[in-house]
Amino acid sequence: MAADYAEGSLSLRAEMMLQRRAHGWTYREIGADFDLSGDRVGQILKQVREALGVETDTEAVAQVVSQGLMDVGGYVEHALGKRTDK
Repeated sequence: MAADYAEGSLSLRAEMMLQRRAHGWTYREIGADFDLSGDRVGQILKQVREALGVETDTEAVAQVVSQGLMDVGGYVEHALGKRTDK
């Protein structure tokens, strides 16, 4: 996964997970969308944070947005219909 960041881009899955974190989703909610456990989502996002050299998901989101690698604006819909952000 680290190779993604060395080339200046995020994997699609990592980007989608970070977008959901930016909108306040829990690891468990994200996992439900990806058919993963919340623990697995945490592991994946830990790899993302390590690759970016940051300690929190918030810092990861801020860094990739500032680098132009991700846009967190717009509309995100939770697959179960429990959370929507505009």
